[in-house]
Amino acid sequence: MQVTEWSTGGSSPAGLSVASTLNVLVSCCDSPLLRMYTPLGCPVCEISVQRPGLVGLVHGLQLDSGWFVVIGVTEAGDRQACVHRNDHDLPDLLDSSGSPAYLAMVGGDDGSYVWLAERCTGAGVRMLQVPATSCSAKLPAVELEDPEKMCWNENSQRLYIVQNGRVKICRVHM
Repeated sequence: MQVTEWSTGGSSPAGLSVASTLNVLVSCCDSPLLRMYTPLGCPVCEISVQRPGLVGLVHGLQLDSGWFVVIGVTEAGDRQACVHRNDHDLPDLLDSSGSPAYLAMVGGDDGSYVWLAERCTGAGVRMLQVPATSCSAKLPAVELEDPEKMCWNENSQRLYIVQNGRVKICRVHM
C-alpha cells in the first residue's frame, strides 16, 4: 500500500469528504477555510466560509451545483450548518433543531439532497434539500441520542450511522 500525506498549514483537520471533482475537501475546527486538495495532496483552492462568530469548520460537502454545505463551530462552541454559495457574501443557515453533527451526500439526479445528523435537543437524522424547500424528511423510527458520523450508500438505500461506539444501519425507502 502506498501512503501519501500532507499538512493543512498548521490547522487541525476535523472532517474529510470527496468533492464532485474527486478532489479532497478538508475542514479544520480552528479555521473557517474549507481546503480543497488533489487526491495526492496538492492544494487546489481555499473556500472562506464567513459567518458572524464562526471560528472553524468540522465538516463540509460539495453539492453537484458547486455549492458547499458545511458545519461550523462558533466562538461559544455552538455548531451551525450552512450553505456557502460562491455568489453570496453570507452563507445561508440551515434550519436545525439540534446541534449539527455530521453531513452525508444523497446521490440522485439533481444532487441537491444531504443527510444532516443532529445531537442534543433535536437529536436525529434528517434529509434536507439544498436550496431549502418545504421538503424535509425525518427518520422517526431511528432512535438516536448522539449521532457522530454517517455515510449513505445510494445503491442499497442504506444510511450507516455511528453512535455510542456502534454502527446503526437504516434501510431507507424513498
